[in-house]
Amino acid sequence: MREDRRARDGAVSILLLIIVAIALGIVGAVVKGLLYLLIIGVVVLLADLVLAGVRPPPQRQAPDQVRSGGRGRSLPGLTA
Repeated sequence: MREDRRARDGAVSILLLIIVAIALGIVGAVVKGLLYLLIIGVVVLLADLVLAGVRPPPQRQAPDQVRSGGRGRSLPGLTA
């Protein structure tokens, strides 16, 4: 349960950073004199992509633990 929440929180933070980078990039490209926002947006986007690549994938439960709710026992009638 905790691993699922951590994976979801990580995905939310990555998506939020991508949205911020896109918003900064659009404002920096459209508004005259705010080119530095475009540069900041690109830097944030690159940093986010690096963080997404470095972060380990979420741990998966073994199939028998998933079927039994994580208690390590299998359901009646199911054999491995």
